[in-house]
Amino acid sequence: MGVNFGASLKTFVAASPWLTDEDAPALMTLEAIAAELDGGNHQAAMFAQWGLAYRALVARKPVADTEPDEFERLLTAGAGDGDAHGDPDAA
Repeated sequence: MGVNFGASLKTFVAASPWLTDEDAPALMTLEAIAAELDGGNHQAAMFAQWGLAYRALVARKPVADTEPDEFERLLTAGAGDGDAHGDPDAA
């Protein structure tokens, strides 16, 4: 299959239409690290930096709007009203 870090980065970018110009520094970092890793520099620090930069980009991916789950509703509903269990009559 011939997959390497450089190819996987290209695949990631192609599948990530949400990336913007703001992501250029992280992408450049990944390109430089990919060249090192693909060239045989397999130091643990290279892998760690790759993971750090990759996770920073993935964290910027927009989250789809979804219905809040029960836990989220409890956290946001009436913050400060009632007791710790959400009972407004207990306050």
